[in-house]
Amino acid sequence: MSFDPTLSMSDVITSFMALASVAAVLTTLYVFHKQQEPRIVVFLESDTDNGAVELVVRNDGKSAARNIRLPLFDWEMAQLNDLSTIKGSFITRGIPMLAPGCERRTILCTTGYAGKKLQDKEVIQHVDYERRSLLNGWTDCWDDFTLDYYSFAHSVYFESDVHQSRVAVQNISKESKRLADSLDSIAQCVYEIGELTRRINERLDTLSELHASD
Repeated sequence: MSFDPTLSMSDVITSFMALASVAAVLTTLYVFHKQQEPRIVVFLESDTDNGAVELVVRNDGKSAARNIRLPLFDWEMAQLNDLSTIKGSFITRGIPMLAPGCERRTILCTTGYAGKKLQDKEVIQHVDYERRSLLNGWTDCWDDFTLDYYSFAHSVYFESDVHQSRVAVQNISKESKRLADSLDSIAQCVYEIGELTRRINERLDTLSELHASD
């Protein structure tokens, strides 16, 4: 039986194309899976309206993350009078599940405390979590984030629309209370004038009766 080189080359090319197709499918699945992974980020946020510094853990990815943990958190970033409460939060207990676009946050301290104690402080915060693997199991992940307050310090901010609305409502409430107090005073005056008028009329009636009897 003679060897057919043309047929052998065709088989090689066919096999290569099949392997290339399989590799392309696997690559597409891998890239799609990577695009759908969770992405846990940890950062500080300054709430200038309320004068607070918050720690935020957010899932910026496209799938849920599981068992999010913040090991070796630097508790010097938290204000002492709130420390016992904050230690009961997700910082210590972790987050069992965090859906895409969701977050957890807690106030760490006031901006006044941060300005005095954290102005030159920079902390590397480690975060551990689990994500779905390509084979539908769970895979351990980790990342590091820099937490700092000094990038917020000495910055100039405009008051937010929500804060301005809140102040406006508070001012309206104060003015309404003053108006209500004024109306109460006016009502009291009207009542006293009515009482005085009634007494005067009684006196006049009494004088009229005495005059008529004479």
